[in-house]
Amino acid sequence: METLDYPSWRWGLSLIALTLAFHAAAVVTMGIVAVKIRFRLETFVLWHLIPIMTCIVGVMGLLLAVVLVIECGIWAVAYLWLGALDSPTVARENRSKCGSRCG
Repeated sequence: METLDYPSWRWGLSLIALTLAFHAAAVVTMGIVAVKIRFRLETFVLWHLIPIMTCIVGVMGLLLAVVLVIECGIWAVAYLWLGALDSPTVARENRSKCGSRCG
């Protein structure tokens, strides 16, 4: 595997693995919390449960958005550190665009 001899490939694959592990850990943690909340809510009446579950799903969506912003920040810092971007301003602009393009 000659392509893995280049540092850019090693850094890229390492960053992909890091952000994938971070994302997976966040999703699994939210799933575990959701299951615990679900067990506590089994005694509620159905009409009370619908707005509660709607809020829980909304909060999970917002938390996933925060996770994606953190991942974009990790990539922006990596690009800046490796010299692929000229300045922190460019890195910040690219990070803010990442959510609209990638997510």
